[in-house]
Amino acid sequence: MASADGLLPVPPVISFWNSLVGFDEHFNIGDLFFLRGGILNIKILDRALAHIIERHEGLRLRVARTQDGLRLRIGPCPAERIVEEIDLVRMTGPDQRRTIESVSARRQHMFRFDGHTPLVHVVAFRTSESGDYYLLVLMHHFVADGMGYRLFLEALEGAYQALAAGHDVNGPETVQRLSPWLKRLEHYANSEAPDELKHWEDIDYDQFNLRVSDASSRGTSVAEGSARELHDASAGGRREAANGRSLDQARYHLEIDGEATAGLLSIGARSAHCQDFDVFLAALSGAFGALFGNYSLWIDSLTSTRGRLFDDFDSSQIIGLISELVPLSLNITGRESRSDRARLIYRQRNALPRGGIGFRALKFLNRDPAMRCRLDRLPLPRIGVNYRARLQRHFPRRFLDTDPYPLWIGEHMHQAAAIHLFWFDVGYQSGDLQIDATYDPSMVDYEVTRHLCTVLQQELLQTINEFVALRTL
Repeated sequence: MASADGLLPVPPVISFWNSLVGFDEHFNIGDLFFLRGGILNIKILDRALAHIIERHEGLRLRVARTQDGLRLRIGPCPAERIVEEIDLVRMTGPDQRRTIESVSARRQHMFRFDGHTPLVHVVAFRTSESGDYYLLVLMHHFVADGMGYRLFLEALEGAYQALAAGHDVNGPETVQRLSPWLKRLEHYANSEAPDELKHWEDIDYDQFNLRVSDASSRGTSVAEGSARELHDASAGGRREAANGRSLDQARYHLEIDGEATAGLLSIGARSAHCQDFDVFLAALSGAFGALFGNYSLWIDSLTSTRGRLFDDFDSSQIIGLISELVPLSLNITGRESRSDRARLIYRQRNALPRGGIGFRALKFLNRDPAMRCRLDRLPLPRIGVNYRARLQRHFPRRFLDTDPYPLWIGEHMHQAAAIHLFWFDVGYQSGDLQIDATYDPSMVDYEVTRHLCTVLQQELLQTINEFVALRTL
């Protein structure tokens, strides 16, 4: 529950995310939708949005930057019109496009951590007399993760359709709120999670040391040192280039075609004793094994913690940030078949206590300094994965039966500033698997990343084909 002054009870949660994931005022999530004339009524949309914001306290989140760090509070329901309408009817098509892109990019920089500014913003650009609209939906990532964003769009769509039909907005009698989840997480960190500390301390972290210099002998150049040494060297903050400016991370993009993607996403549904995520991790293990000579990996997985983690609390319908960076210790020899490797990873993931959320819950939320100190001695993963393919396929953005429009609307999805040697963002779009590999250019270069991604693509296709072949036997 929130305190008397409206502050949420667990400020360390935000301190944790701010320091680890690099959240700032510009870390946003959003989409631009095109709606043809006659579909959108701005007044009804405004009423629907007000209803959803009133029911879900996470949408009324306010963040204040103080000398002691970031503080959260639940703000009041909006008293004025929420949707910003911009009339572009008298502009030419090219001018409309330029204006939409420019305004959309600027609006993503309007969020402020001043304790008062709302962290949800909706803009409707009217582009024709008949009522064609581009609808920009933006929210700060403190307000919602990927699942929460989809829950928000579904709730907004349902409220809009009900009001448009002249009905009252129906919904569950009680709506799970954000503050009880934070309170439950803090209780877990100080009651149950300490019993899991031995699990994390008993892991042999030396097996995860990536000798990045070994890649040089394979025809590519990388910085000297192991992943653990690199973690120790960079633990004090982001590295800087010789000119004193922060080094920006670089990206490499690859895709898996529709047929292979369909095969991948059907694996879990066919009782293969693993999920598509495990298949991707198996391919990742194979790629790192081929390039660095080490199949065992210590990986950060950006994981939704909704659902069955706690028997006494259901977080499945909360609109808020209900995700955690969960470390996965993958113990792989490289001698397994690719399909067996995926099944082994599935078993190892499911053997983690509470899905692995205790590692950082102890590190950041436990009140015992000695307990946190013991966790601080353990290295953080240098490889990160955000696997969203299944979520995007089975929970599509469908507000008013439209898809996001491919206009450039700014850098609204800044990559996490957590220090990773490689970060893999895996998504689903138009039937294809999309993989963006972000790498730290101060430690590895483009050629190493390109080589790694090339092998990853080959490993993924071969692993998928192996499962397809098994189904035909």
